[in-house]
Amino acid sequence: MYRTCKPEYLPREVKDYELDEGLQSTNTMESIKKYLEIKHLVNAAADAVLKEKKNLHQMAKNYGIECSILHQKVSIMKLLETYLDNKFKYEAAVKAVLFEKQIIKFAAEKYQIDCRSLCEEIVWFSNSGEETYEFDRSFDSLLRTFTFKEELSLLKSLELWKTEGRPFCSCELCSLEKLLYIAYQFAQEKKIKYPKTWDIEKRATVGWLIGFEMAHSKLISKLVSRNECFRLPELRWKPDFATFVKFAGKKKIYN
Repeated sequence: MYRTCKPEYLPREVKDYELDEGLQSTNTMESIKKYLEIKHLVNAAADAVLKEKKNLHQMAKNYGIECSILHQKVSIMKLLETYLDNKFKYEAAVKAVLFEKQIIKFAAEKYQIDCRSLCEEIVWFSNSGEETYEFDRSFDSLLRTFTFKEELSLLKSLELWKTEGRPFCSCELCSLEKLLYIAYQFAQEKKIKYPKTWDIEKRATVGWLIGFEMAHSKLISKLVSRNECFRLPELRWKPDFATFVKFAGKKKIYN
C-alpha cells in the first residue's frame, strides 16, 4: 500500500470502465436508462452473493442479468468494503501514535496494518500541513479516476445542482446524466488525470458513471427526485399553467 498525496499521482493512463454489451447504445440517455431498468436486479443479486454467499453465475441466471455486470457490482462492493476497513484502521492507528503516544510498531500490530505503510502515512501527514489526518485515495486505482473523498465531493455538487440550480428535471436519469458533466468539470478544475475518452464530448463516459453509481447507489437514491422524467419524449409531459410559467422564462430548458 502506498500514499497518494495528490490525485495527480494516480497512474499516468487511467483506464475507463468498459460498458457492458447489453447496455451499449449510441444515445447516452438510452444507455443510462437501460442500466437503471436493471439496477434493482443487479443490487438484489449482488446482495445474495455478498451476504448470503450465493453462487454468482447462478444468481445472474436467476435474476436474468449478465454475469459481467453482476461481477462488476460485486467486485466494486468488495473493494469498497476493503477500502473503508483500511480507512478506519489507518485513521485509528495514526491517532493512536500522534495523540495517544503509542509506539508505531504496537499501533500497526493492534490494527493489523503494515508498519512501513503506517510510518509513511504519519510522515506524509506531518508534512502536509493538514489539521486532521484523513485516509483518502481511490479504492481501485486502475479503474477509478477519483479518490473516495473526491467521489463524495461529486455527490455534493450533484446535490447543489438539484437544490440551487433549479433544474428542469432532477429525476434519477437526468441527475446521472448531469453527473457526467460534473465529473469532467471537477477533473479539469482539480487537474486530475482522467481517461482521454472523456475529452471527446467534454464529459465522463457512461461506463465510468455505472461504476460510480454501483459504489454510491444508496447515497444517490437519496439525492435524486423520484418523479418521472420530464424530458423523455414518450412521456409527453404536459405541465399545469403555474409550472409552465415557472420554466418558460428560462433561456435553457434544463441545466
